[in-house]
Amino acid sequence: LVSVAAGRVLVDEETMASRSHKNSFDGPYPLHLAGIRDSVQCFIPLQPTEEDLPPEPPSLIGREAEISALKSALAEAADSTKIVVVSGKPGMGKTSLISTFTDLCGAQILRGTGDALDQVTPYLAWRSIINKCLDLGTAGSDPNEKKQIIERRLAKNKKLKDLAPLLNEVLDLSLDENWLTSNMPRDVRADNLKRILSWIIGQRLAVEPSVVVLEDAQWMDEGSWRLLFDLIGLKPNALVVISCRSLQGIQTARRSKLEEIGFQNIPLKGLTKADTVDFVQKRLDQHSLSDQLARILVETTEGNPLVIVVICWVGWQSHVSVAAGGGREVWGSWVAGGGGTSGGGGLG
Repeated sequence: LVSVAAGRVLVDEETMASRSHKNSFDGPYPLHLAGIRDSVQCFIPLQPTEEDLPPEPPSLIGREAEISALKSALAEAADSTKIVVVSGKPGMGKTSLISTFTDLCGAQILRGTGDALDQVTPYLAWRSIINKCLDLGTAGSDPNEKKQIIERRLAKNKKLKDLAPLLNEVLDLSLDENWLTSNMPRDVRADNLKRILSWIIGQRLAVEPSVVVLEDAQWMDEGSWRLLFDLIGLKPNALVVISCRSLQGIQTARRSKLEEIGFQNIPLKGLTKADTVDFVQKRLDQHSLSDQLARILVETTEGNPLVIVVICWVGWQSHVSVAAGGGREVWGSWVAGGGGTSGGGGLG
């Protein structure tokens, strides 16, 4: 699995089964590995179960206005579809912001993401959402149970029921082709697949207040974008939150379509000096921070939370940091009340 993981965490079925009491998993996904004739079922670890969760972290720092904006957008989505784009450089905290909001909002959360290493596989960003909408996770790897779940879901729409085999192309299914799908031209198959996916997700959105989260949209495949626009066209009462590194990083035609529909942009900027101090004190468990170190952190990191963490960690590990102007200071002396390199000044 390591050879094809491409930076992701993948586990086999045996590992998934042994850890199912500790973690939830997305999948299965079939992988074709060199030297192995049949496909291998792999799973992606998700959240640990409640008993394994770490203590509740401190509240998000310096993002109160952004959380408030997301809450207001969700309230507006009660009457019509609302689209919000959260943009910011890597490390600015887009995922943390969205996760904090979704933990607080009390709505149904459907979450997908683009993949930097695979921007061509159709509907890749939506696959975890489609699995959740169909509750396929309850079936494990049993193909017969999955087939029964699909049949029950599509029983509400007789026009789409015969199109079920098309779902083989995006889900780990083995549905037999039928009289309608077996000789269907490629372009017609593609249109009908998008149609059935729109219906499945639309049905789930109609059940309760919902937030659809699509992260790293700059890497989403063309099919995922088309499905997004189709769903928006259905006008569900849902909040759609899209995250990206920058609006300019989204392909021009897609960005123009978003602008035509209308969206609210929430750009994430660097933390202020006061928020940087608060961040280091609470997140890194350092109770007092010198004004000099706070200023240097803001100047060198541009308030990027991830970079702040890295610099503090390196400083704590080495007990030495490079000051502005090329001077060298002992890390502990920069922390107010620090007791030297091995005293209470390190950031741990």
